[in-house]
Amino acid sequence: ELGSVGSRYLVSRLDTLVGDGFSWSVIALSRMTDLKIEGAIRQSLGSKHAEVRAAAITLLWSRNAKSALRPIMKLLRDPVATVRKAAVIGTANLGNADNIGDLAAAGFDADAAVREQAILRSKTHAATFSCENTLAEIWGRIVSRREGVEHSDVIRALGELASKPKENFPLP
Repeated sequence: ELGSVGSRYLVSRLDTLVGDGFSWSVIALSRMTDLKIEGAIRQSLGSKHAEVRAAAITLLWSRNAKSALRPIMKLLRDPVATVRKAAVIGTANLGNADNIGDLAAAGFDADAAVREQAILRSKTHAATFSCENTLAEIWGRIVSRREGVEHSDVIRALGELASKPKENFPLP
């Protein structure tokens, strides 16, 4: 067992590892949930290597490190699509109703995989944090089946629903 000191050291060396060494290190760190190493992992969000930033996001949200939400949200604008996709997932998993707009904005990302993840997470996020979860789900099904309706329209509608849960449910 590495313990806290060894785990922190491993996190600090992620930038220098490649291939299997990197993969096995991330797997090992993901299993060390009893160690308080979130601060060391959070520092990896600033790595010059995209795979390290993406892995750090995943490690932090899997540890439910709520204090990492803001730094993860900054990576929604990262230049690398895999990091932005991980940031969408991290924001959805750590965030609350206040973050629906950030997720919806990612629905307009230049990368299709980021957009897809943002749409999926936005719909789920809106339904989770809306007072009328059933209505949010129905709204998502109705709008996504309508011809000529873009996914961004679904995100926008669900975002409005999540931000105004006490108002009347908007029908198409």
